[in-house]
Amino acid sequence: MLRSAIYRPRPFPAVVLGHWRTARGNAFRATVPAGCEVVRLRDGAVAIVADDLDRFERAEQVHLGTALAVSRRTRVRHALSGVTAALAHGLRVWKLPGRPVLTSPQKVSSARTTDYRRQTRALPLEDVVRIDGVPCTSLERTAVDCARDLDPLDALVVVDHVLALLSHADTYQRVRTEREAADVRRRLLARIDALPRGARGARRARVVVEWASPWAQSAPETFLRWSLLVWGRRDAVAQCRVEAEGNTYFTDLALPDGRRPDGTQRWLHIEYDGELKYHVADAGQTAAGLIAERNRERAILALGDDMARFDRRGARSPAQVARVVAAKVRHTSGQRLHPVRELLAN
Repeated sequence: MLRSAIYRPRPFPAVVLGHWRTARGNAFRATVPAGCEVVRLRDGAVAIVADDLDRFERAEQVHLGTALAVSRRTRVRHALSGVTAALAHGLRVWKLPGRPVLTSPQKVSSARTTDYRRQTRALPLEDVVRIDGVPCTSLERTAVDCARDLDPLDALVVVDHVLALLSHADTYQRVRTEREAADVRRRLLARIDALPRGARGARRARVVVEWASPWAQSAPETFLRWSLLVWGRRDAVAQCRVEAEGNTYFTDLALPDGRRPDGTQRWLHIEYDGELKYHVADAGQTAAGLIAERNRERAILALGDDMARFDRRGARSPAQVARVVAAKVRHTSGQRLHPVRELLAN
């Protein structure tokens, strides 16, 4: 269930330029807050990050710290962009980021860089916002840049989240959300149409934006929907509403699959179980969550529907997802699969 997607930018870590030698000294380390560590960045700069972060969170902070150091040293007008801007905005990303990306309307330098990637593109003032004082591309511009430059799945994860934020996605206000998401989609497509003729990645960006959805609540949910698209099922319903035993439930994805015994639409529900889904500090709360989830599933199955559940191990590739779903689908007679082939192009 998604109740009004909330915009939460990620804070940049504290960065000190040109202090790597100093940072190794006891005097500097004495100023580092408890529970933090000093990480070396580019050109001797250091970032101060929490020492209890997981691998992904630490990589995010190092990426943002490097991007902040790059921004501070850049003397021409610029903005952090692409996946770097996505991280700064707090958007979901599919995999650990590579080098930070910086966009400028003029060539920054002829020098070769290895720790960040720069690109020269038009950068209207309205496309730039400041996060912690750092210039970054706006949400809409970030969505279009990612749709142009990233692999299709990586791009779809970002654009899904942008649609959710800008439409204030709420499962209990589906009509309103879909209407506002359609407006955002039109604005993104208009940005793509305004690109110079033959602009790199424009065709793929259009396909990504057209198939993006405001209903994904996590990157794995976007992956499952993407897997169905490239398999050929274009009729998946995200955040499908189900009324069962007097309760209202929402499932991650659902495919229409014939009729229930009472003649109503039967669904194959597709759910992703994240590693942290039932992880809370109190064991009693964990047990209560497991019981509630079990009762929810039983209530849905009692309607005559079916369910396919995935976790990280069971969703390693689109082909693996397609095999599991195909084995669960009952009504395949006359069904024609139409893969969205453009999403497969890199």
